[in-house]
Formats: sequence, C-alpha cells, structure tokens
Amino acid sequence: MSRRAFLVLLGLEIILAAVLRSVASGTRAIWYDDAFSLFLSRQDLASIVRGTAADTMPPLYYFLLHGWMAIGSTVGEWRLLNILLSSGTIALVVAIARRLFDSRVGLVAGLFAAISPLQIYQAQEIRMYTLLTLGLAAYVWAIVELWKGAHDRPWWLWGVVVAGGAIAGYSHNLAVFSLVAVNVFFLVRREWPILRRLVLAQLGIAVLLIPWLLFLPGQIAKIQAAFWTPRPGVLEVLQAALLFHGYLPLAPDLQAGLLVLSLLAIALTGFTLVRKGREDGTGFLLAVLAVPPAILFAVSYAMRPVFVPRAFLPSALAYLMLAAAAVRAAPKPVRLAIVGCVLASAAISLPAQYTYHSFPRSPFPEAAAYLASHTAPDSAVVHDNKLSYFPMAIYAPHMEQSFLPDVSGSPNDTLAAATQQAIGLFPAAGIEQATEGAEVVYFVVFERAIEEYHAAGLDDHPIVAWLRLSFGQAEVKAFGDLKVYVFTR
Repeated sequence: MSRRAFLVLLGLEIILAAVLRSVASGTRAIWYDDAFSLFLSRQDLASIVRGTAADTMPPLYYFLLHGWMAIGSTVGEWRLLNILLSSGTIALVVAIARRLFDSRVGLVAGLFAAISPLQIYQAQEIRMYTLLTLGLAAYVWAIVELWKGAHDRPWWLWGVVVAGGAIAGYSHNLAVFSLVAVNVFFLVRREWPILRRLVLAQLGIAVLLIPWLLFLPGQIAKIQAAFWTPRPGVLEVLQAALLFHGYLPLAPDLQAGLLVLSLLAIALTGFTLVRKGREDGTGFLLAVLAVPPAILFAVSYAMRPVFVPRAFLPSALAYLMLAAAAVRAAPKPVRLAIVGCVLASAAISLPAQYTYHSFPRSPFPEAAAYLASHTAPDSAVVHDNKLSYFPMAIYAPHMEQSFLPDVSGSPNDTLAAATQQAIGLFPAAGIEQATEGAEVVYFVVFERAIEEYHAAGLDDHPIVAWLRLSFGQAEVKAFGDLKVYVFTR
C-alpha cells in the first residue's frame, strides 16, 4: 500500500470517528457525572484541586475543561473536547497496530476503534476517560516504537513515554494498572535493557505524580467508605465481554444477541492468534494490555469494588487491535465472521445509544424547561437527590431549586463536604427547610426511586407522603422516567 493511500484512508477513518462521535452530541441529555464535571471545571484552579482531592479523580481533565469552557457555552460545544480527543486517539491506534503488524492491520484496527460503541459513548461523556485513553495510547505507542524501531536518538520517545504516562496518571487513578502492564511483557520475554529503561521512565512518571500522590490515601479512604459500584459477579463479567463490541443499556433480546456476537468474535480472535502465534510476541504484548479489567475484578474483592465499564476503554482498544490482527491472519470465513460481528455489534448498539433517554440520562432539558416556565416566586423546586438536580441546574441555571442530601454513609453518599464547598453547591437540610414559605412545591424524583420504596414494602416515597400531608397534591407530570409532583397548599 502506498504512503498516500494509507494517509487518505487514515484521514477518512478519523473523519468517520468524529462524525459518529458527534451524532446527537448537542441534543442528548447530560447526566449527573457530566454536570459535576461542568460545575467543578467552572471554578478557579485552586478550587478544582480542593474539589478533586476530596473526590475520587485527579484534576487534569478538569483543568483542560476549565480552559475549554472559556470558548464553549453549550452542551454540544462542551462535548466537542472529548470528541476531538477520542478521534485523535484513532491515529495512535493505527500507528501502534501498523508498527506491530502492518499497514492493513493498522487501518482495520482504526476502523474497529472508529465505530466502537464503547469508544463513541465515552467520547460523548464530559468526563476524563477519553483523556486517560489518549495518554495511555501515546504511552504505548512510544514504547512500541522504542521496542520495534531503530531510532538513533530515542530520547524524545522516552519523553513521550513519560508525558503519556503522566497524562494518564493525572486523568484517572486506575491508570496505574495499564502503565505497569507493559512491564509484564518485557519481564516474561527477559528483554532486560528496555525493561530497565522503562522502569526508569516510570520512576520519572511517579516523580511527576508526587503532588497528586499526596492526596491519594484520602481518595482511597473515600472509595472504601462510600462508592456506588457493586462487587462484580458472573453477570458483570458477561457484560464486560459485551463491552468490547457494544454498549449497554439495550433491550433484553438485543443484549442477548450482542453478547453472542461479542463472545463469538472474542473466541475467533483468540483461536486465530493462538493458532497463528508470532515469534516476536506482538500479539502477547496487546494481550497483556487487554488484561487490566481482570485485575480490576480481582481488586474488587480485596477492597471496595472498582470494576467499572469506563475503565475498560484502553483495554478495549488493545483487544480491537488483536481482532484486526486476527482478521489479517485468519482464513476468509473466519475473517468475514469477525468483521461481521464487529459491524453487527455497532449496528445494534449505536441507534439505541444515540436515542437513549432514561435513567440516568432522563429528559432533563424538557423537565427544566417546564419548571422554568411554571415556577413563581412563591414556588419551591426540590429534587429527591443530586442525580437530577445537577443536570437540571445546568439546563436551567437561573431557576431557584434545591436537592435533598444523600443518606449519610450510604453507597450514594459520594459528594464530599469539601467538594460541595469547592463547587458552591450544598444540599438542603431536609424537606421542611427546602419547602419553607412555599405555596407550590415541585418535587422531582426518578420513577425507579419510587419503585425501590414500593419494593421495600412502603406504600409511597417518604418525601411524597410527607408532602401529601403538608400540601394538597394537584398533578404529576412525567418526563420519561422523571416525575415532577406538583403540590399546592
């Protein structure tokens, strides 16, 4: 393949990635995590550091978003930052696979990454995961170049290793598992010269991370005390396998079909690469990079669970490069089966992904518009919890509204007092304080919260029951699975 043809195809893949990541990016509702990023990133840099120190993530992405918000003022513009980061990562995926295998494998890997539902979904999140993935991709690319290339002056590549690792480390605390995974490869192969240099580079990364490592014990303690993720089991493992080709949520029948496609593609990829194993270990390197989810699974039984789908992004890219290598090496029927599974998985996931509008991405813009047009000075808008308040405060920033606190010590009690102070948002002391002096109360609650109380044997949500006693219920407005109860005295 000529260099010109390669560059043209690479450009088309990056454009395809950007287009798929931009679909509905300005209209899909944000959710609590997105809104949290926006509120924290609006603060000055010192407040961002204080807020993240009390939270569970490092501050680099918030710094970057802080600068980006100076030139963007809409949801679509805010999401554009991650769309660009994710689209740019495609070039690194192609470069890594090209160096490990050849140009055709590189382009197939780039195509798989461009249409990956998991990568697309996270590119539309206003969170740090695409920055984490970009940093790790640059880190791996530089290591691969040092291992496979013949560079007369490799010092600048070691600079990329350190910079990429530092970006990843300042983006997400779980980056450490991917950063050290490469060591296993060189240790097993006994490639001591590059391993020694890699360890020195990682020490350089650790030195750069020292300012943040001082806050890490407190963050670990917070995760141990209160974090929402469940301990993983068989169901979570099956969902993890599904994530390498698709994304949830989906209708049950579509989930079953997507799981079959994912397991088939994974099995065919593994069988092909084991059967066609290469002596230089390129497939083994990518397999090692795809292992961190298994480590997270094990860690989740040693401490508070950290087995979260969003942390699979870098490992999923390593797997997609393996799948591309299998397509190159496999007989035609197997090749067509792997490609068909990848394409069919995207075709199943993406339409549902673009149009999903239930918890936690309920129709907040519509609900916020309704409340903004109906509330009066004697009204009180009260949210059952922060999950609906944060996004609606973004969509209706000038509307007076409040939210009730999380149950202290519960898995949902994740908004630390120091973080509240940093972003300037505090829960009401209780429903009595939130509704004091109001003639009309709009109570915003997720339908699933009401269902959880019913499942616990209660006839009604306790706050709804209290409001019925104190006010007279007028009506209930539904915005998808988001309910707005209207009470008048």
